[in-house]
Amino acid sequence: MKSIFVSYAPEDCGYYQDLRSIFGAQSSPFLLLDGSLSEKLRDKDGKIVTELPYDPLSHKVSEHIQYQMSHSVLMLVLVSNIALESKWSEWEIRQFIDLHGLSKIIFVCLQEDNHKQVKKRFSSANIIHWNKEQLYEDICHFRF
Repeated sequence: MKSIFVSYAPEDCGYYQDLRSIFGAQSSPFLLLDGSLSEKLRDKDGKIVTELPYDPLSHKVSEHIQYQMSHSVLMLVLVSNIALESKWSEWEIRQFIDLHGLSKIIFVCLQEDNHKQVKKRFSSANIIHWNKEQLYEDICHFRF
């Protein structure tokens, strides 16, 4: 089974759940991975760690994400206005590029004009738009 790493802002979790449903309904040969830990990482005071990827407090999370990405053949980035501003999303994209190259990333634009911002940052990016009926087919036609 091939793994696909999915990057998304926590506020866009509903889209990720939809994506999981779409892949599940298709009896997909792909395993979708995201950077979530089964249990939230907490600091010594019990607060959930939300530090940036390079912060020592986030080491366990960033290490987990890097492991998942190293075992993935493709990355899907669910692009929203929030995700475009996220330091974590930017870090995940850069890490995946270092591991596999930009050509192995598909940017799935959730809002109509997000593709313009993606093209500004990554001129040769693979971009598709969120369309639940077409999404699985669009992804499966991508060359791994």
